[in-house]
Amino acid sequence: MYVKDIETKTTVSDVEPKILRESAATAHVDGMNTLGPVVGNFCMKIAIAKAKEVGIGFVVAKGRPPYGCFVTVG
Repeated sequence: MYVKDIETKTTVSDVEPKILRESAATAHVDGMNTLGPVVGNFCMKIAIAKAKEVGIGFVVAKGRPPYGCFVTVG
């Protein structure tokens, strides 16, 4: 499925997600239309780092294929 999405240019594989806004415990990420698991992993790492620092990490993403990317760690 992911290979087909890349071949048909439904998603891209040569960019990385970026953080649009963030605070000590939260972040809003633009997935840049890359693969959902890539965006999910990016968000998870941010949420875990924030949770370790302040006790909770809450990250949401936009601009990615259908893939659950709403992460709360605490």
